[in-house]
Amino acid sequence: MFRFLLSKIFKSREKMTGEQVKPFLDHLEDLRWTIIKIAITLVLSMVLSFVWHKEIFHLLEVPLQKAGYDPRKVLFLGEFAGAVMIAITLSFYAGIVVSFPLLMFFLAEFVLPALTPREKRFTLPAIAIGFALFLGGAWFCYEFIMPAVTKFMVGFAHSIGIDEKIEARSYFKTVALMAIVFGMMCQVPVVMVTLNLIGIVTYRWIKTTRAYGYAGILTLCAIVSPTPDIPSLALFTVPIIALYEICIWVIYLLDKRREKREAALAAKMDRPYEDEKNEPID
Repeated sequence: MFRFLLSKIFKSREKMTGEQVKPFLDHLEDLRWTIIKIAITLVLSMVLSFVWHKEIFHLLEVPLQKAGYDPRKVLFLGEFAGAVMIAITLSFYAGIVVSFPLLMFFLAEFVLPALTPREKRFTLPAIAIGFALFLGGAWFCYEFIMPAVTKFMVGFAHSIGIDEKIEARSYFKTVALMAIVFGMMCQVPVVMVTLNLIGIVTYRWIKTTRAYGYAGILTLCAIVSPTPDIPSLALFTVPIIALYEICIWVIYLLDKRREKREAALAAKMDRPYEDEKNEPID
């Protein structure tokens, strides 16, 4: 499956650049350099984020406070080097957030290597939209999902007579990871529109497989949701399904626009022959 997707992307790259068919390994070399640029960007962003690790600590304590608990009373380190490991882990996750626009640019540069000048004008707005969706998803998870999840987990422990303490590293990792995962899941419109632009996904195909899309979203949300309760799962699922429906109609409009452009081009190509036929004979 992964090789099939890569092959489709590679063929699309050749079509866009107008180059002759490149060997599979040449495309892999381009992919390797893309991965190297992404890795270097993540490392630099992680180092930069480590400078503000205290602020990140305090920021991620907010969902616990919103759930009605004092972080100083509920959290415990659990290991000697716990604080250092938490700072390193959170710096990595913060690095993903900080560098996300650049990561999107590197991926777009690889998948869409030969944009026309008109298309390039839309690259930065598209990246901005993707980043806004990512931040919006991360914020929604941070503001609504994690407080509800934390309250459920601690409250459930208290309901069965357990005065539960939360291991700090586990808590901070879960909050940061869930926010990033939900932000990534909010990239569904960006991913689907990109796949449409390179010819992998069409409105007709996505319409006929809508039920499978719902099933995939529900399954993915059930896997990444830290708790099995219905309200938390609904908080994960409903926004993603809404974005999925929006991207279906966006793809519909893109396909209609492409069909009109192709029809106009075909008509323009046929017109010289019609004019030649209608010329008067001397």
